[in-house]
Amino acid sequence: MIEEVDGFVALPGDYGTLDEVLEAISMRALGVLSASLVLVNVDEAWNPRSSR
Repeated sequence: MIEEVDGFVALPGDYGTLDEVLEAISMRALGVLSASLVLVNVDEAWNPRSSR
């Protein structure tokens, strides 16, 4: 099924969401997948956290 998609949209989630996003990024980096990936930053959930 993943080979048939035109793109991915990722909403903030838990570890499963992060796993799927990283899989899509890895597949793009390897040239296996050409689909677009969109991260929807709801309430700044994808922003880096400060280490303070």
